Amino acid sequence: MPEYDTFMSVMLQRYVNFRSIVSLAFAAAGGAVLSSLAMADTRCVGAGGYASDLSNYIAETNLCVEETDVLRADVEQELADRVNAARTDLGLAPITRRGSLDMAAKAHALDMASRDYVAHADLEGRDHLFRIRAMDRELLVGDFGANVIKLAASTSDAQLFQTLSQDEENALNLVRSSFSDMGIGIAEADGALYLVMTFAEAAGKLEQPIPPQIEGRQSMSASLEDGTGAQVGWSITDASTGALVTNGTFGRLRATRLDRETVGAVDIIVQDGARLTMVKGPLVAR
Repeated sequence: MPEYDTFMSVMLQRYVNFRSIVSLAFAAAGGAVLSSLAMADTRCVGAGGYASDLSNYIAETNLCVEETDVLRADVEQELADRVNAARTDLGLAPITRRGSLDMAAKAHALDMASRDYVAHADLEGRDHLFRIRAMDRELLVGDFGANVIKLAASTSDAQLFQTLSQDEENALNLVRSSFSDMGIGIAEADGALYLVMTFAEAAGKLEQPIPPQIEGRQSMSASLEDGTGAQVGWSITDASTGALVTNGTFGRLRATRLDRETVGAVDIIVQDGARLTMVKGPLVAR
């Protein structure tokens, strides 16, 4: 059995500003490869991993997270409390644990624990944003970040928070003023803790959740948290390649050009004066 230092063995961080100016509306690319995902709970592990189609991917991920016994919910909550205490000390608003971000973080922590790796993307190439967009059917994501760490299982929540705070980028993710929501997943396996923290700016929400599987046209309208700008259009890109599949104006989403083997990523285009910005919506399939 490998031995781990009480503190950090491997630590990664990531911060991305997705609500940036786009030069051409409907032309932004993004996403990650959709494939299989093996989980730490033996009831979820198989040679082929999770189903490749979006609806089954979501269902199986939820089932595995709900049924596994290797997640450390106690440490997760203690860490969340310490994060918000630090934000309060700096005069920042508390950050809310969001179920979909929790699900994305827990699923990735389980996968890393099962296959003993530490990375922002799983071994099939799916990143944090892919998982969040799969799990949350109404959130529009602006800024986004994530922390990933592997530590000794004996690490206390105080030591865990100290480790995060000692790294500049990890520490910044904990206290970024733009982040409103977070998710935490901590899985324990073979004497190690695998920690994933996901952060997002809830830039807005869809008035009605979009189902994972859509046919033809889907009604869609959105509202922004800051109340500025107008929704002027949408696009669907291939979540695997980033290639534009289709685009249009509000308020009906068309997925007729999305083939049945492709997972699409919905982006919302917002105009504020002369500026066009993009926020990230859910993944969809046919």
